[in-house]
Amino acid sequence: MRVLTTTVLVEDGNNTRLIPVRSRKEIPLKEHMKIMGILKKMKIGHKVGKGMVVLADAAGTGEDMIACVPSDVCRPLYMDIRKELLKSMMDGTSEK
Repeated sequence: MRVLTTTVLVEDGNNTRLIPVRSRKEIPLKEHMKIMGILKKMKIGHKVGKGMVVLADAAGTGEDMIACVPSDVCRPLYMDIRKELLKSMMDGTSEK
């Protein structure tokens, strides 16, 4: 039995972020890979608050996967930052 921790993709508006999530309580080790497979495919399309359930009853274990922090405190992924920078440079709005 172990607490499972990983990250989940959140796409809220123009930003894509990876947020840390964990199980509320310990989950049997044999279920970890099944839950990781589910979370790997998951995309959340809205902002997430600390403690919000991102996956209820993970793989039938009776335990929920919850967000460790609010999604807005996580930095956008590198590609999003790069897209914003390139767009601002093309628009001529980049700061020098």
